Amino acid sequence: MGRSLDLTQRELHVARVAADGLTCREIAARLLVSENTVKTHLEHIYEKLGVRNRLEMEHRLPPPTEELLLAVTSLPFAPNVSACVANWLSFC
Repeated sequence: MGRSLDLTQRELHVARVAADGLTCREIAARLLVSENTVKTHLEHIYEKLGVRNRLEMEHRLPPPTEELLLAVTSLPFAPNVSACVANWLSFC
């Protein structure tokens, strides 16, 4: 997997919403944060992924199923659940 694993869960969330074409103001309203917070997240995302814009960012993001597995495996009960999620994802 790529450098996108360096992104925090919040950065991944902001990146996904931004990739859907929302403006910084719309993202801020959706995530209940300030517009400046969104811009800061996007700056960090661009730097971590080595990209210059949203289109390049979108191409560097992992498929959503990988994000789901990463999120689940970071939970305290991950050893038991991650195998189930991996099996479930193999049917998608």
